[in-house]
Amino acid sequence: MRSEIDSVAAVCMTDCPYVVKVHNYWYEFEIDPKFDKYCILMEYCDTNLSTYIRKRYVEEESHFTEKEIWKIICHVMEGVKKCHDSHYTHRDLKPQNSMSSDHF
Repeated sequence: MRSEIDSVAAVCMTDCPYVVKVHNYWYEFEIDPKFDKYCILMEYCDTNLSTYIRKRYVEEESHFTEKEIWKIICHVMEGVKKCHDSHYTHRDLKPQNSMSSDHF
């Protein structure tokens, strides 16, 4: 598991605007090994795509233009491409896991 975290963190430590940046990561050992944990220090993202969509449709009663939809899709796919180029598959791609600090 440790080498997997090292590899994934290496992908996230690159400068790709479509992948959440990992600043640091470490492993904390406990007396009882079942409570050991990985800690990941990531960039702050104040919303995700699911929340953004809900806010637009419910609170603001506003719809997305086709241009906005394509922009969101292209940004998500650029992040996926970065993972694939590094030989990783996301495996849990959904709006709740599409994070943003610039509101898409």
